[in-house]
Amino acid sequence: MPSPWLSFLPHYLAQDLINHPRRSPIGKEERFDGVTLFADVSGFTAISEALSKSGKHGAEELTGILNTYFGDMISIIRRHGGMIAKFGGDALTAVFPCPAEKKTQTAREAVVCALEMQESMGSYISISTSAGDYGLAMKAGLACGPLFRTVVGDAAVRLEHLLAGEALDLCAEAEHHASRGEVVVHRSLAQAADGGIPLGQQRGDFFLVTQRPECPPEHAVPPLTEPPPELIPTLAAFIHPSIASRLAQEQTAFINEHRKVTILFLRFDGFSYAEPLVGARLQTYFAHIINIVERYGGYLNKIDMGDKGSKAIILFGAPIAHEDDPDRALRCALDIRDLPHANAHIGINTGYAFCGQVGSPLRQEYTVMGDAVNLAARLMQASGPNEILVSEYTRQAARRPFLWNSERSLKVKGKREPIRAASLRGAAAGNAYRLHESRYALPMV
Repeated sequence: MPSPWLSFLPHYLAQDLINHPRRSPIGKEERFDGVTLFADVSGFTAISEALSKSGKHGAEELTGILNTYFGDMISIIRRHGGMIAKFGGDALTAVFPCPAEKKTQTAREAVVCALEMQESMGSYISISTSAGDYGLAMKAGLACGPLFRTVVGDAAVRLEHLLAGEALDLCAEAEHHASRGEVVVHRSLAQAADGGIPLGQQRGDFFLVTQRPECPPEHAVPPLTEPPPELIPTLAAFIHPSIASRLAQEQTAFINEHRKVTILFLRFDGFSYAEPLVGARLQTYFAHIINIVERYGGYLNKIDMGDKGSKAIILFGAPIAHEDDPDRALRCALDIRDLPHANAHIGINTGYAFCGQVGSPLRQEYTVMGDAVNLAARLMQASGPNEILVSEYTRQAARRPFLWNSERSLKVKGKREPIRAASLRGAAAGNAYRLHESRYALPMV
């Protein structure tokens, strides 16, 4: 098994850091061609909501189901030469780098991989839990094209890996054209496969894959070597300090739990991965964001780049909680909105969610999932440029006064009844904010 430090990074980034342990990863850019695979599974939110009522036991049970599923998917992807770029709750994005001389082979192999992932879902049709019987179903989309990767942030606070490119948008769109149990590819991948993929129904620029293509087996992703000691501080900057502290103490078992969190979803525009100076612009923008988030005690969980909309997820209350996390999230959102580098669309919600490590010892990430997370994402999607759209749950939980525009009712996906939300205008006069925890003169009893 690889070092647990390396399991929090994509294989290609981890290998690059091992090769250059003394070089700062910030600003290093690479452009390459690749096949992208986006797989989304339905059913985990229902299981999470049901098991949340069982406290610690429910969280442990959900962790076991999640990590068995992800462990199976990760093994299949690695066996076919793919690498997990990002997790997104219960979804994942994989990348298959393909130089020009291997494009046809890689495109076909990636489709074989997706079909094997679908075949493995037979084990998850019926899952018996303490809260009842549930099932999972997956759909997958693939595309091919140029990709761009870099690292942004502040080495003393937080580093984050970015992967961008049209192929990411297209594989996500291909997944939207798929139904449960299907694999759909974009025209770009069909062309790269050079007629080697049996295609069925055409859906615009997308095609349903009808059967397994013929191709020789790809080489599996090779194992990583142990990172040198001087690389550990850099690896630690990619994860939350509380997680890094546990790894430093060789405590690899993490506490996964259902807990109350405030989730801030940020969509930002104005960045094109094809732009020559996009890496420097992203570094400027996210250096500011990372330090704002740090100032308010939040956690920049992940950044997903795309030409049709890039987003970031910021958590308050996980992995570390404060008594005033909703207030911190609102003040953080106001500071991000005021940054001049991009238009920000922000959605904020507060509620209970599953929080913890998902994946396997080969590849894992800290993530949150559940209905509360989904609602924050819907609010982000409904927000306008430089608008902060906040649910009634967060507004009720806030301890300090804020200024709001008129409340409105929104119909969002996944909710039968309209939800109430309002735009955050600013902080009320006299709403001074203490960024540091109180110092108590009396002893704790």
